[in-house]
Amino acid sequence: MTRSPAVCVLVCLVLSSTLPTCQRTQAALASDRAATDFAVFSKKDIRLETYSTVQGDVYAANDILIDFALGIQEPERHRGDYYAGRNLTTSGGLHDFEGSLWANGSIQFQTGFGVDVTGDVTYGNTFTNVGNIAGTINRVGNTVPDLRLPMATPFSPGTLDLTINDDRILAPGSYGDVIFRGLYDELHLSGGDYYFNSLTKSSSAYLYLDLTNGPINIYIAEDLIVDPYLFVYVNGVPIGASTPLSIQQLASDVLFEVHGEAIVETGGIGSFFGTLFTPFGDATLRGRDFYGSVISGGAVNLEGYIVHYPSNTLAVPEPPSTFAGMVAAVLVLGFISRETRLRRAPSPALNC
Repeated sequence: MTRSPAVCVLVCLVLSSTLPTCQRTQAALASDRAATDFAVFSKKDIRLETYSTVQGDVYAANDILIDFALGIQEPERHRGDYYAGRNLTTSGGLHDFEGSLWANGSIQFQTGFGVDVTGDVTYGNTFTNVGNIAGTINRVGNTVPDLRLPMATPFSPGTLDLTINDDRILAPGSYGDVIFRGLYDELHLSGGDYYFNSLTKSSSAYLYLDLTNGPINIYIAEDLIVDPYLFVYVNGVPIGASTPLSIQQLASDVLFEVHGEAIVETGGIGSFFGTLFTPFGDATLRGRDFYGSVISGGAVNLEGYIVHYPSNTLAVPEPPSTFAGMVAAVLVLGFISRETRLRRAPSPALNC
């Protein structure tokens, strides 16, 4: 059976998108990887500011910039793989990466200080190397795919504004603007869903999270603004460098979904707990000890030590169905059959 060139091209495109055996450039990670698989995820740029250390994978659809580390990372090295849709740059040095680095564009280690990488370095354009690479150095294009952001949760906040200038136990429910006014106020939250219009803290405060009756999901329609200092307790245990592993793991059951901008400044001795998700705005997180993840549709600025725990409650879009691809292929083949029946004159044969 002979086929027209247009039909042949259509068949090849459909099959190449549905069959895993297609001969295409191999990517560093699967295109259906979930954003929750990463400690830090951005659909724009990521900047890891001075002294930051990430225990988990990092993904930016655009650029990753890693500031000067001064050699006092805690723990001593980044642990995880880094993926940049464009470029990855270290500003300064004394960085240690226990993992591999991937960038569709360029990877640049700025001169003056050493950079140690225990894994591979794969770049698309140029590589400026002043480091020690234990693995292989490869120039391969298009290894970092465009990953999808989780779906934002539709919700409506309440209208009752709250001013917290003492200790407050707040039940799950809908509220308006929540503002901390006093010094060292306490806000106690328990298992369930909270809907705020905004949450603002401009003084030192304590946040108590009680997860004994299930996960805590905090949905904020506008901005989350937290100035130093914020001290977090989970099931009565303070969050810090010595937090027990059994408590750290509960970070998967805490979600802050902010539909505006999130600026969380917990201070050099403060902490944060759970997944910070900003589907529409930027996310800034600075402080000492973080357990959870940062996922943003905007840019991410991070300064601190973050240990990755994936969200159990954040909605993740399903990957494209293989069945849907098969259906598309069947429809195209049906079109080919119909075109053949209606063909009035033979067309040149085309091998595809």
